[in-house]
Amino acid sequence: MKYYITIMALVFSAIFVEAQSSDKAKALLDEVYNKVKGYDNIEVTFKFSLHNSEADIDQETRGDVTLEGEKYLFNYLGSQQLYDGAKVYTIVPENEEVTIEAKSEDENTITPSKMLTFYKKGHTYEWDI
Repeated sequence: MKYYITIMALVFSAIFVEAQSSDKAKALLDEVYNKVKGYDNIEVTFKFSLHNSEADIDQETRGDVTLEGEKYLFNYLGSQQLYDGAKVYTIVPENEEVTIEAKSEDENTITPSKMLTFYKKGHTYEWDI
């Protein structure tokens, strides 16, 4: 019986610690979101790394995005994507090509303007290190 109580105590304490960990992670995400939404505009520079040992691929790509509310200018892989609030313009200088399309109504599409809010629905949080 003593063994059973010890196991149950460990299980419940692990669940409690996990709940605290996820609350801490969500609080940090909310803090960052609240700070950033107070800015008129922001610029984010990022690096994408692809490492695939099976295919012998080791690649790094850089990009940036400038946000002002829902509007954005996204530079990645030599092309630009601009959203003016109504239409998305994709500019590929290499091909001398511009594509204009209406904004996607799909709620699940992650756009640069949703970059700091997509975590709010359908995701779980976990604090690491």
